[in-house]
Amino acid sequence: MSEVRSDLKNSLFIKIFGAPEHKPYLLSLFNALNNTNYADGTEVELNTIENVIYMGIKNDVSCIIDNKMNLYEHQSTINPNMPLRGFMYFGRLYEKFVKKNKLNIYGQGLIKLPTPSYFVLYNGTDYLPDSSELKLSSSFIHEGTSQKFEWTAIVLNINIGRNERLLESCEALKEYSIFFEEIRSNIAAGMAKEQAIDKAINDCIVRDFILSDYLLQHKAEVVGVLLSEYNEQETMAMFKRDYEAELAKERQKAAIKVADAEAKAAEAQAKAAEAIAEATNAKAELSKVNAQMEELMAKMAEMQKQLDAATKNN
Repeated sequence: MSEVRSDLKNSLFIKIFGAPEHKPYLLSLFNALNNTNYADGTEVELNTIENVIYMGIKNDVSCIIDNKMNLYEHQSTINPNMPLRGFMYFGRLYEKFVKKNKLNIYGQGLIKLPTPSYFVLYNGTDYLPDSSELKLSSSFIHEGTSQKFEWTAIVLNINIGRNERLLESCEALKEYSIFFEEIRSNIAAGMAKEQAIDKAINDCIVRDFILSDYLLQHKAEVVGVLLSEYNEQETMAMFKRDYEAELAKERQKAAIKVADAEAKAAEAQAKAAEAIAEATNAKAELSKVNAQMEELMAKMAEMQKQLDAATKNN
């Protein structure tokens, strides 16, 4: 998360689900994610933090519905740090909530807060199961000693063919996923990105999607936003390739250092073994000399004894 210029683009996800005029779409998404059935007209308070972005594209929507603080993030790449990002984001949301409602966090009374709910909606091309959980505790250096402290991001795969119940429950989300699937199919067929996006928009309009009016009225803007998103994805992929290449080099250097250290250790062990063998041999030689000395001393003592006896007899 970072502070950025106001001219950086919102993602299409925000334009569809985060715009005040599209609150029915957001309420439908909330109902689909929570298995609820709140009717149109239910109060939906948008509280998205305006200056939080990822890779130059703003892709989060937050709101309060029925005393639930909801954060929805759209991702086209796998990011294991979503729990940390969500945790930091919610801290700012609660700070905003406390200030807005003039709550005294230093008083003796318990402050009641909206219940948090954090979903990451993934539509990338890398494999992810329909549903998975990312936990903040996985990042802790001392795992298992956090005194039960936890923060969880629920990751849902919204690609076509995945989480069908969810997509059928929210028509706007289903059409959003179909739209991106169409773009990918067009690109796979050999179209340039702009042409692929333009054709997908036209196809959605012809099929009379509920998003058709928005796509028709804001076609040029949608094309521009999506081109920016695809450029961001390509940039991220480039960074990833460069990082992996650099990491491979570092691993190779580390492997060489390890091999060199192991060779030196083996050489040192061999020399130590040789020194021990020499010491053992020297000790054996010393024991042999000591034994010979003791034998010689015994013989000299016997000779002295015989000499003393001969002197006494004379």
